[in-house]
Amino acid sequence: LEFADNINLKFLAPASKNGFPEKDLNNNSLVFKLQYGEFSMLFTGDIEAKTENDLVSRYGKKLQSTVLKVAHHGSSTSSTYNFLKTVQPQLALISCGDKEKYNHPNKKVLGTFEYLQIPVKVTSQNGEITLRTDGEKYQVMTDK
Repeated sequence: LEFADNINLKFLAPASKNGFPEKDLNNNSLVFKLQYGEFSMLFTGDIEAKTENDLVSRYGKKLQSTVLKVAHHGSSTSSTYNFLKTVQPQLALISCGDKEKYNHPNKKVLGTFEYLQIPVKVTSQNGEITLRTDGEKYQVMTDK
């Protein structure tokens, strides 16, 4: 979808034209990339490693994005090293609750972000996260 001369949305998954191909519903999540000028953001829904690997195979470096909305609340089933290395985000955003039974985000996943030197903002720690961009630079604000 193109909204203006330099704003567009590209839908990357689910890839099947025949409905939802995956038995695991998380891997049927909508994945899309927003491009606004030089700024881009990849939204990954609840995809898991299988879909991340498929996206890397299909799109490769086209997945590179300024900001990544981390898949599946930072679960251990997502955010593989290879996927993160391909996306190369300058910032990762994780949406998860304060006291949830799944203990999101996963500590090992956070360790991968730290190893790759990707800063992370988490809603359970930072509160509401607002991102603004002019298509070149971006600014992140939190409410805590």
